Amino acid sequence: MRSGALEKRTPVFPPSGIRLVAVDLDGTLMNSRKELPAGAAAIFAQARRAGVRLSITTGRNVCSVNTLAKILHLNGPHISSGGSMITGNGGRPVYTRHVLSFEETRQIVEICRRFNLIIYLHSGSRILVENRSSFVPQVQRPFYPCSPEPCQDILAALHFKPLKVTIFGAHVPSVLEEARAELAKCPTGFNMTTAGELDIEITPQGVNKGSALREMAAITGIPLQHVMVIGDSLNDLPMFGEAGLAVAVANAMPEVKQAADRIVPSNDEAGVLWAIQNMVLSPTLLL
Repeated sequence: MRSGALEKRTPVFPPSGIRLVAVDLDGTLMNSRKELPAGAAAIFAQARRAGVRLSITTGRNVCSVNTLAKILHLNGPHISSGGSMITGNGGRPVYTRHVLSFEETRQIVEICRRFNLIIYLHSGSRILVENRSSFVPQVQRPFYPCSPEPCQDILAALHFKPLKVTIFGAHVPSVLEEARAELAKCPTGFNMTTAGELDIEITPQGVNKGSALREMAAITGIPLQHVMVIGDSLNDLPMFGEAGLAVAVANAMPEVKQAADRIVPSNDEAGVLWAIQNMVLSPTLLL
């Protein structure tokens, strides 16, 4: 069987009714030191044996997803670039791919330059960065094999249509908010969200983790009411509105915890593993 192919079998599902668990990475599965929780591979293996699909859903690009999916022996499919791509294990097959046009990208870059912001343009395998700063080492974190490529002129270096743009405000939230207001005026329109107070994440119009979760339900044939999602940031909220069960880790943003059906231990307390053990696999906890 190809590594990206969906498994063809009839599993016996756990009594929870959950058939797919979609997990955010940074701030959710990974702890504050960007490490995987101890015992993750074993718990995920137990879930797979119970017939549960385990999928990554992240703002990172697909090269990072492939690395982690291989380490954890996940069965996917997986959502990357904030919802712009859905791929099988190893990056193949590519089920969906949504990109920003060159004109949309030019508008975004020109606005960011006026505010002296840091710009990252993402493809599946490359990250270009302009106005390089101390944020670069944060992107070069564990399980992120795509190192950012500094550019003097990011538009001149751009030879792909970006899946996603990430913008950082260099510790000046007010400037970032001014830029956000200008970006919202762009006539083409696109989806804007955030993973924290000092960034803006941009994906094509109508594309986010929620839209990707709907696409993934169609790909897998698993109804959304049988999907559990786990997250911590505002960019996770769209999938909270789609899934049958929305779970926030205890370190999540207040808006995320308010929107969640359940709150579990923090990412530093292996909250994702707790949720899988106690809310998906438990023979006595019916959802």
